[in-house]
Amino acid sequence: MANHDMLAVLQQGVDTWNEWRQTHLIKSGVRPDFQEVDLSAMRLDGVVLHRAILTQANLHNASLTQADLGQADLRRAVLTRAQLKAANLEAADLTAASLQEADLASANLATAILQQADLARVRLQQATLTGASLQAANLQQANLFRADLSHSDLSGADLRGADLRGADLSGAILQGANLYLADLNQSTLTRANLTGANLCGADLNHAQADFADLHGANLTHAYLASATLRNADLQWAVLHHAELWQVDLKDAKLGDADFRGANLERIRR
Repeated sequence: MANHDMLAVLQQGVDTWNEWRQTHLIKSGVRPDFQEVDLSAMRLDGVVLHRAILTQANLHNASLTQADLGQADLRRAVLTRAQLKAANLEAADLTAASLQEADLASANLATAILQQADLARVRLQQATLTGASLQAANLQQANLFRADLSHSDLSGADLRGADLRGADLSGAILQGANLYLADLNQSTLTRANLTGANLCGADLNHAQADFADLHGANLTHAYLASATLRNADLQWAVLHHAELWQVDLKDAKLGDADFRGANLERIRR
């Protein structure tokens, strides 16, 4: 149950809360408890809610720019259209949270738990998601331009139409992920696990995917011009009508890959 005394302090403003927290909570180790509280549309820029309990809290349209929500419990919280630019959410638990159309540009979500979270149309440009857990998350049409997703787990995630241009997905787990029509132009997929992933119509122009595992992936109509796939595993991959002009496939495993109708002009082997 939410602590109503703490809520009363928070409602007095960010400066009052941060000072009160420093005086009353730091040494005691008590976690701020705002579970199921309605904080929608509140201006909380710069607020320190480190390790706060915000399960099922309503933060719709709240302003949390540069807020500290590190290690916070935000399971099933509503953060739709929230402003979280440059916020710290490192190691936060956002399992099944609603974040549609939220602005998380340049936010720190390293090792955050976002399993089954709804991140449709979210803005994550240049955000840090290193080691984050995003299994079965909905990232349809999300903007992940130059985001750091290295070593994150995106298995089974829905990334249809996502903007991943220049994103770092090295070592990421994308097994069974849906990347239909995703934009991966100039992205880094070195040693990424994309087994069984749906990359139908995806743009992988100039992508770096050395040692990537694309075993059984669907790359029908994918655009891979000038991509680098050295030592990649493309066994049993489907590349019907894929654009492979000037792709570097040196030492790649191509056993039983289906290249019917693909453009194989100037492939480098």
